[in-house]
Amino acid sequence: MWREHARIVLMVGRFPTISETFIINKFVGLLQRGFDVHMVCNQYKKSLAHSYYPNTLIGTKHRIHVWNPFTWRGLWMWKPKILINLFVSCLAAWAQQGTPLRFSQNIRRYVWQTWRRHAMASLGPALVHFEFGTLAQENITSLRDTSWKNAVSFRGYDIEYVGLDDPHFYNQVWEYADAFHVLGADLKRRADKRGLPLDAAVFQIPPGINFSEYEAPFKIHKNEVIQLTTVARLDWKKGIEYAIEAVALLKNRGFKVMYQVIGEGSYREYLKWVIDFYDVHDCVILCGSKNKVEVKKYLFETDIFIMASVSEGFCNAVLEAQASGLPVVCSDAAGLPENVAHNETGYVVPRRSAKAIADAVETLICEPHTRERMGGNGQTRVKENFSLEKQIDAFESMYRTLLEESSSRQTNVEVMPAPIIHARVS
Repeated sequence: MWREHARIVLMVGRFPTISETFIINKFVGLLQRGFDVHMVCNQYKKSLAHSYYPNTLIGTKHRIHVWNPFTWRGLWMWKPKILINLFVSCLAAWAQQGTPLRFSQNIRRYVWQTWRRHAMASLGPALVHFEFGTLAQENITSLRDTSWKNAVSFRGYDIEYVGLDDPHFYNQVWEYADAFHVLGADLKRRADKRGLPLDAAVFQIPPGINFSEYEAPFKIHKNEVIQLTTVARLDWKKGIEYAIEAVALLKNRGFKVMYQVIGEGSYREYLKWVIDFYDVHDCVILCGSKNKVEVKKYLFETDIFIMASVSEGFCNAVLEAQASGLPVVCSDAAGLPENVAHNETGYVVPRRSAKAIADAVETLICEPHTRERMGGNGQTRVKENFSLEKQIDAFESMYRTLLEESSSRQTNVEVMPAPIIHARVS
């Protein structure tokens, strides 16, 4: 079959990453479908792979490639042809830079670009998929090649705020990519605003999760204290400080709540200050990083899930919470309103509004039947629309279209559960 003979290369920065389980799910899902898929990354976290994903990545070591020309494996690839190409490109660069000093400041970039072109070509891909727009912006010029197709995903931060000060930031990506993948309609609108060509081939494919791993019957916990949970990186994008402020408001209103934040990141010290500022040491816990099994245990013991993001692509953690039967209170950041159905699976409130979060949580505390109804609706919606199987189906359709369809005719691209997008495959 075509999938067995068309090598797909997925390109990421670091692999694996706790906050990017969707990349692991896609990689393994495509392998299970019979694809010849390989992963290229700048950094491979072996210890993380063994501790957090001990069974998931078994047998995939030969398919994971770390891009570093200065390792023994990288040095082995420095063959005469590539060295000649490097020498020629350096001479050209010297002429362009004008001075030895300016040239020396950029020599590392020339070495990396030359080596990477050779390294990618040695894998013999039919299609290279840059899993983030920023990776494409950094690499697509040096990696463009007529022998393979290039696809680019935009997942949130890469189209929402990176490079906003440069109106031409993604010009080369728009020019050299053959297709684009976005998680939802909001990200598509943002890409349009930043210059996505009108005739570009765009595939709208939302995230998918393994529903069976999280499915659990909803139950009203009889604890006196209501358990609130967020699973997220400790990062400014996640707006956790607004959720902490909401907890302070609930405490002042006389509600007994315990807010657990699962995740790690650069904002830990700041959030510790926020906890101290609102004097909620007794009802907010920064739990740190947890593996998948531990996260599922936290979710099973949770009453209400909160995601107060100020910037968000779509958010797998919210899908996992809904699959676990939890009502969700989330902000209206980017793709979250497409993730959570307002008044059906949870409440979507204005971002940066601690009061709106507190009001929504208070409603759910006071109305257990609403929590039960929304929890059940969330499970049904995730199972029907955001399964990992449907997501892999959509990517298979995307890759088939890129690799098999004629490059000269118009194609209607329909993917789950988005509307049809008219696109030209080039």
